[in-house]
This record gives sequence, C-alpha cells and structure tokens, in this order.
Amino acid sequence: MKNKRSLFYFFCSQIAIDIGNWIIRISVIAYLYQITQSGFLTTLVLIIDTAPRIILSIPFTRFCKKVGERKCCITTSIIQTIILSVIFFSLKQTYLILILLFLKSLVETLYVVSSNILFPALVNDNAKLLNYNFKLSAISAAIVAIGQMLGGIIYAFLGIKFSIFINTLAFGISAIFLNLISKGIHLSNHTNIQKNYNFNTTNKYESITNHKMMNLLILSNFIAVIGGGMFNSILPVFVQSNLNTSPQVFGVIMGCFGIGALIATLTFSFISKSINSYNIFLLSLVGLGFVFVLLGFIRTQIITGVLTLFFGSFSAMRGTSSKTLVQLYDSSYKNNSMLGLYQSTQNLGLLLGMMIGSYIIYINNIKIGVFSAGLLYLFAVTIAYFGFIRYIKKARSLYIKIKIFIKKRG
Repeated sequence: MKNKRSLFYFFCSQIAIDIGNWIIRISVIAYLYQITQSGFLTTLVLIIDTAPRIILSIPFTRFCKKVGERKCCITTSIIQTIILSVIFFSLKQTYLILILLFLKSLVETLYVVSSNILFPALVNDNAKLLNYNFKLSAISAAIVAIGQMLGGIIYAFLGIKFSIFINTLAFGISAIFLNLISKGIHLSNHTNIQKNYNFNTTNKYESITNHKMMNLLILSNFIAVIGGGMFNSILPVFVQSNLNTSPQVFGVIMGCFGIGALIATLTFSFISKSINSYNIFLLSLVGLGFVFVLLGFIRTQIITGVLTLFFGSFSAMRGTSSKTLVQLYDSSYKNNSMLGLYQSTQNLGLLLGMMIGSYIIYINNIKIGVFSAGLLYLFAVTIAYFGFIRYIKKARSLYIKIKIFIKKRG
C-alpha cells in the first residue's frame, strides 16, 4: 500500500517536471533567437541540454547509489527551482542564461539518473516493471505534444517571464510530491534471477543475467539510436523536399510520430503482461529497420504519415523495453552502473545520428541516408539476437562457404 501511494506521488512529480521542462525548452529557444537572431545560440542550447547526459550519466549513477536515489531526486528538483529563479532575474544577460542552463542540465542529468533507479524500487515487482514503464512512457508521449504547444502559447501570449515562473512552480510541486514518497524504499529482491550466461525466460518478464549480454544490448541500442538521430534530422527535409508538402500537411506528418508513440505505449501498458521486454526490443528494431527501408521507396504523403506513425510506435517500444531490461539488471547487481552507461550511450548515439543526418542533408543524398538508417537498425537487431562475436563468426563461416562454392563452380 505504501509503495502504491509512493508510486502515485512519483507519477505526479514526473508529470509536473515533464510539462515544465518542455515549456522552458520551447520558450528559451524562442526567446534567445528573438533577442539575438542567432541560429548558433539556438543550437548551443540543444548541445548544452545533451552534453552532460553523455559525459556524466555513469559517475552520477554511482554517486546516486551512494547518496540515495530519493534524496537525489528531491535535492535536484529544489536546485533546479533555484536556478530557474535566478534565470528569471537574468533575462537581459544572454551568456549568463546559457551558463545557468548548463548548470540546470547538469542537475537535470542527476535527476534523470536517480529517478530511473528509484522507479523500479517503487514498482517493487519485476513482472510489473515493463507495464509501469509503458504507462510512464505513455504519459511522457502525451506531455511532449502538450508541453510543446503550451510552451509556444505561453511564450507568445504571456512572455518569457511567465514561462519561467510556470517552470519554477512545476519543479517546486515536483519536489513536494517527491518528498511525500515513503522513506526506506528498497530495491526488490531478485531471488528468481538465474546467474547463467543467457536470458532468463522462466517468468512473464525477461531479464538479462550476464554482463556480456547486457553490453551487447547497450551496443545494439546505441546503434539503433544513431538511426533515430538520423531520422530526426532527415525526416523534416525528406517530407518537405521530396513530397512538396504544405506547412499544414508537414505538421500533421511530423505529429504522427508522437501519436504513434502514444498509441504503442498505451497498447503495451495493457498487453505487456503477455509479452516480455526482450522480444519487444527485438520486434521494435526489426520494425524500425523496415520502416526506414520502405521510406526510401515512398513518394506519397499519406503513406509517409503512416510510416512516421509506425516509426513513433516502434521507437517508443525500443526505448521502454531496453530501459526496463537495464533497470532489471542494474537493480539486481547494486554495485553496477549499467543504467548510467545506457543513458550515456543513448544520448551520444542521438547526437551522432543527428550529425550524420545533417551531413547527409548537406551532400543532398537523402535516399542513401534513409537506407543507411534502415540497415543500421537491422544490424542492431542481429547484434542483440546473435551476439556480436557469434555474428562475426556466422558471417565468416558464410563467407568461407560462398568461397568454396565459387571454387567448385569454377
């Protein structure tokens, strides 16, 4: 009963933080561009938001486990409230705003790490963790759309100061909810995890019990996220240049991504009890690969919108299932920091993918970019399923067989 109440408080704090973060992101980017007319500063805000998560996720995971995840969540919410209050009174000093946003990003990285460790402890049931992660992802998907709209509307009609005030209030509310979470929450005891060298499939959930296999999962997820970053860069240009869409149709097609993510997370929050995390992860990679390959052949607006919807669905499935597998593993081995490595590589992959996508747009060869991203996903699923070493061995064996076959024919 205590855990259920604490879980409710966690969901409320997460809603407050997510809404606040999206409002401030949209508002600050719009404000900085308006007062400076500098595209470089706008890009710098995005880099500031991503860089700390790449560099500091692993050390912050270890720090959080020593100090306590609940304490870290509450402290980081309070610190972000203070930073936003300082930004409120520093709006005329552009570079001071950037420094404060960097500090906020550092603190936010610690919050993300600590909340991802705290969440499995609050659920306290391995069989239900995937289900609850999909519920959390469904809320986040809905908030992405709502938060961005609210950010634009609030900034347009009420100005940057009111946007910052709303964000400050959101973090204050979040700190209150997090403080209501019961003290002494412990990670659930994973007595049924087998110390073998493969995947544990004896339960309704599926857990990775070997360090090498977990590294392969993180590697395949990293490759997949590179493809996702390429998608984020390429799709807007692909839709507008190849399909000659109007602004309204462009908005609808881009919105299909969020709708797809929401549909998938809501659906799997109801049916996840009958399917395990690992199979969802593999299915999502296969789906993402085929969506990209099909995009290379499509020249109609409706089918592109449908494929974008599927891409949003499969992306949400990949993110939620992979995070669940890492949470299960990390909470089983309390001295491990796989969650930090997972978050670090995920953000690095996204940044690399966006850079590759930008270069593909620059050389004006979008079709190759789309096919390359599709092949990346299909390569990622082979790594996740066969293991990298087995994949190399199979490829070498196949090469030798082909060579022998050619010699015989010759």
